[in-house]
Amino acid sequence: MDPGLRALAVAGLAPLLLACQAGGAGAAASPPPAIKVVEMRLGRAVGDDKRVRQPQDVFAAPDTFFLSVETEGTSPRAVLKVRWTRGSEVLAETEQAIAADGSAVTEFHLRKSGGWPPGEYAAELLLDQVSAGRRSLSVKQTP
Repeated sequence: MDPGLRALAVAGLAPLLLACQAGGAGAAASPPPAIKVVEMRLGRAVGDDKRVRQPQDVFAAPDTFFLSVETEGTSPRAVLKVRWTRGSEVLAETEQAIAADGSAVTEFHLRKSGGWPPGEYAAELLLDQVSAGRRSLSVKQTP
């Protein structure tokens, strides 16, 4: 290849290479999420490690709803919030701030004195105000 042509080709490619390294034409690359939800489990109880051991989505009226949330990642502060609903009615919202460095498990629960009426319920998890998952559950009439 002619040395002059080679120099012209290199000079033409240099701005493109620099743009790729800088993330394109002024576009900032968005960082990956610092924390992600790995697993959500519903059940009637949690162990000492805050994990639901026997996942289930059908409950009886006197049961307490437990939700264990496993996260991975690193963040000095993230907020997990669970919105408990029955149909369109919000029953409760509970949140916990966590400081994570690796894998962590957070437990949420909801109980009602006098028991739950039969019907369909849900637990929606929000991570820093963004929906990170939803689990449906139902309460069946006990004979």
